[in-house]
Amino acid sequence: MPDAAALRESLDTVAHLNNFWSVRDDGSPVKFVDMITECRHHNNIAYISLGSAIMDLNGSPIVEVASRLRFDLGTARNLHTMLGTMIAEMLRTEGKT
Repeated sequence: MPDAAALRESLDTVAHLNNFWSVRDDGSPVKFVDMITECRHHNNIAYISLGSAIMDLNGSPIVEVASRLRFDLGTARNLHTMLGTMIAEMLRTEGKT
């Protein structure tokens, strides 16, 4: 994974191009996602929606939409690179934990 220090100057900033940008956090709760409910692209914009599976013993299973993401091709490329690196690291350390 890229060195976090290279991406962040502090918890409140993130690098973009040659500048550090302030990060605004609205305090939204973290949600665990285990389903992809939408994954498409149109006009170089990626559309991805993620959901949380809910299996109740008394009802049929449902997926609650947890996040809807829209991003341009540049961000998609960066995400692809970062996820590829992170997954490779996770697979490398999978047997060590």
